[in-house]
Amino acid sequence: MRTIHRACAACLLGLAGAAFVGCGGSSDDAHARIQDDLEHIRSGLMQYAADNGRYPEDLNELESPGNSYPRSYRRDAKLPRDPWGAPYGYVFDDGQPVLLCLGADHAPGGHGRAADHRVANLPRMR
Repeated sequence: MRTIHRACAACLLGLAGAAFVGCGGSSDDAHARIQDDLEHIRSGLMQYAADNGRYPEDLNELESPGNSYPRSYRRDAKLPRDPWGAPYGYVFDDGQPVLLCLGADHAPGGHGRAADHRVANLPRMR
């Protein structure tokens, strides 16, 4: 009888784990994916700026072909979405481009899965 209880418990834990992973996985997995996505978007922004002498007004401009990239400035042609399905943010702060992810809650601030991610180390255009 205990074997059946253990088997049922193992099945339930497995299902719960699968549901958790299906909802975005661990906070570390989400963080790694966000960092990877933002770094690739940053790379596309820098190449766009090198080709055009300015940063794009909107991230969607990275999906268009460019001088150095006949398909697009993105490795996958389409812009990725964050682990929770929202588009990454792109704003200018005092003329400096900034990439943003507002985390699982899609609101400024937060901790853990709701933590914000920000990439603001793009070179200024002269």
